[in-house]
Amino acid sequence: MDKRIAGYAALLLSLLAHPAQSALECSSQPAPMVFYQPLLRHQGLSEEMLEPIKAKLQARQVKTIILQWSRYGAYSLWDSGGYDWLQRRLCGNRKYQFIFGLYADPQFFERLKLSDAELKDYLHVLAQANLAEAAKIKPHMGEQVKGWYLSEEIDDLNWQSLPRQQMLAEHLREQVVALRKLTPGKPVYVSTFFGGHSPPRVYAEMLQRLQQQSGVIWLVQDGQGVRRDPRPDTAAYLQAVAATLPAERWQGVLEVFTERVQDGQSSFCPVSRPTEARRQQLWCAATGRAAQAVFSLNQLAGEQLLDPGQQCRSQNQRIR
Repeated sequence: MDKRIAGYAALLLSLLAHPAQSALECSSQPAPMVFYQPLLRHQGLSEEMLEPIKAKLQARQVKTIILQWSRYGAYSLWDSGGYDWLQRRLCGNRKYQFIFGLYADPQFFERLKLSDAELKDYLHVLAQANLAEAAKIKPHMGEQVKGWYLSEEIDDLNWQSLPRQQMLAEHLREQVVALRKLTPGKPVYVSTFFGGHSPPRVYAEMLQRLQQQSGVIWLVQDGQGVRRDPRPDTAAYLQAVAATLPAERWQGVLEVFTERVQDGQSSFCPVSRPTEARRQQLWCAATGRAAQAVFSLNQLAGEQLLDPGQQCRSQNQRIR
C-alpha cells in the first residue's frame, strides 16, 4: 500500500512539473513582432545612433516591425527619403517584414463623441485616408509588406451598442476588402484594449462578432503598462479573449512601458527585463501562450527614439 501511495505521489509530482516547465518555456519565448512609433526626427539619427537599436532587434529575434502609422495628422512619414531610411538605415543588412500602419488621427477618441450619424461619415473619411496611404506605400515596399495595420484602436467603452458595432464592422470590412484587392493574401490588423467598462465575456464576444463580420486580426493590448485606477482584472479579460476567439484571429501585445504622470502629463517609460518577464508570465498563465508583439521599440531603444519630452532617465527604468 505504501508503495502504491508513493507511486501515485510520484505521478502527481510529475504531472505538476510539466505545466510549470511549459509555463517557463512560454514566458521565455521571444516576441517575433515589435511596434514602432515613427517620428519625423528619427530620420535624422546617425548610423552610430541606430546601431544599438538594430542590435536590440537582432538580440530579440524580431522578424516583423509593426509601424504604427505612415501619416500622423498632417505629418507624412514616408516620402522617397523616408522609405530609403526605413529600408537601408533602420534595417541595415537585415530583411525585416513590415506591417504598415496607415493614417492616424490624433483626434480619433474625441471623434467617438459624435452622434452615430456623424460618426458614420467620419469613419468613411478615415477609411479613405487609410486606403490612400496604402496605395502610396505598396509601390515602394513591395514584398516587405507583410500586412496592414489600422490605427483606430477599439475599446470596451465606445462600441457597446449594437448599432455602433454594426457601423464599426462595416467600416473595418470596407477596408479589409479594399486592402486585399491591393495586396492579395495580406492580413489586416487592428488594436483593441479594455478598460473595465464591459465585462470580460461581453468584451470578448464583441471582438468575436466584429472579427467574423470584417475579417480583421485583433492585436490585443494587455494594458499592464497603463496607469489605471481601478485597474481591470487583466487575466480575466485575456482568459475571455483566449476562450472566445480562434487562436489564428488574434495576437497578444505585451506592453514594455510604465506610464508615469507628473503635473498632469504622461510619460511612457521603459521597464526592466524582470518586469517584462513577469508581464509575459501573466500572458502565459491566462492564455496558454506568449504575447506575439511588444509595444514598443521606442521604449526598448530608450532615448534615441523616445520623444524628447519623455522624462525616462532613471537608471532602474532603462532596458539593458
